[in-house]
Amino acid sequence: GSFEGGRHGDIIEIAIPPSSHPYTQSSIEAGAEVLKEEGYVNIVKRHGGFTRADHVNNVAVHPDLLLSNLHGKGAMKKSVREGVASSPTRLTALDRTVPEAEGRELDSDRDGFESIQNVGNWCHGIAFWEDDTDASSPSQIKLISLDSKSGTAVSVVLVGP
Repeated sequence: GSFEGGRHGDIIEIAIPPSSHPYTQSSIEAGAEVLKEEGYVNIVKRHGGFTRADHVNNVAVHPDLLLSNLHGKGAMKKSVREGVASSPTRLTALDRTVPEAEGRELDSDRDGFESIQNVGNWCHGIAFWEDDTDASSPSQIKLISLDSKSGTAVSVVLVGP
């Protein structure tokens, strides 16, 4: 499915809708879903765990996780937020596999995942990147994003040295 931020902070997973005429049938054959109600998308699942104040900016989809950049008023923990520039970004995640009613942000105590505070400012876009420089040394898997305020790329190492 596709993903978008909801009005209340939820991430909404939607089924891929069919293309417009004359490509409707071929898009359905390629995996798009017929709309249950004309003019609306089919919602697959609402992933809760964020608030509107968190301002979910974008999402990177992993089979088990939804990794998100947050940069609203609620994005930073108070202990980190003081003295930090406007719109600091926090990189965090939701578990895609839990039922809707159990949706919550992952944390280090229960899940072994710690959100990354102050990743940059006004960060947009998340992509996975693997550094594969030399076959004899282990590679790194990173998440990269654009810090719009400074015009620089930000990277966070997920796996590797």
